[in-house]
Amino acid sequence: MWKKLSSKILFTHPRLVVEEDEVEISPDRTIQYLRYGYGSDGVVVVAQNDKHEILFIKESSYVINKRLLQLPMGKIEEGESAEIAANRELQEETGLRAKAIVQKGSYYQNHRRSTNKGMVLLASDLEASELQADEEEQDIEKVWLPVRQVASEIANGNIIDADTLSSLLISGICTHTED
Repeated sequence: MWKKLSSKILFTHPRLVVEEDEVEISPDRTIQYLRYGYGSDGVVVVAQNDKHEILFIKESSYVINKRLLQLPMGKIEEGESAEIAANRELQEETGLRAKAIVQKGSYYQNHRRSTNKGMVLLASDLEASELQADEEEQDIEKVWLPVRQVASEIANGNIIDADTLSSLLISGICTHTED
């Protein structure tokens, strides 16, 4: 096992912390290892209605300069449970609230560089919410896709976000792609 010898913070921002560790990987070799964190784990919401449709959002990704089809997601705030955070994110991004939310599993968002996890929650029994969206979330389009269509959207390259792909698999909604 690798052993951390020392650590220093290189960069701190409310959304990101970057650290560099000196790590012993064998008795005669040490390396510098870069890692980062988001401050807390996140939630990804797989919201399903009574028509067997999944709620996706289409929003701009500034870094890659594309509009991506993805699931509602966000950070778990201090003191929140995953279920509370998931319902808050669902409301902020879509204007809908879930009466029923069940955690289905989790995954590491980047196990080689971070300890942050994405918690996957299945939301159902949806209703309109009064919670207002954040300023960053004003350009979000809601897209309902039939469950049977999700695999073909993945195969056609229309759903390419890693958090969304992982969460669809963990939720049990989408277990394979069609040929």
